[in-house]
Amino acid sequence: RAGRVSEAESHLWRAIELAPGDPTARVRLGSVLAQQSRYEQAAAQFNAALALRPGDVDALRFLGEIDAIQRRERRGVR
Repeated sequence: RAGRVSEAESHLWRAIELAPGDPTARVRLGSVLAQQSRYEQAAAQFNAALALRPGDVDALRFLGEIDAIQRRERRGVR
């Protein structure tokens, strides 16, 4: 699984290089990063997607999920 996630990440970075204005690629990359617990990087991608497409429901949902995870981690709850 880790190899496939890494491969997906590589493909998504390439997609963003080719089409930096594509918010969908940024949301997908953010999702892959979040799956790896790379929350700060994921949030940056979701925020970039929102800059390109304000109100993007998926980006907003994922940001909310990351916020909830980080709050639980700060309280020591898994």
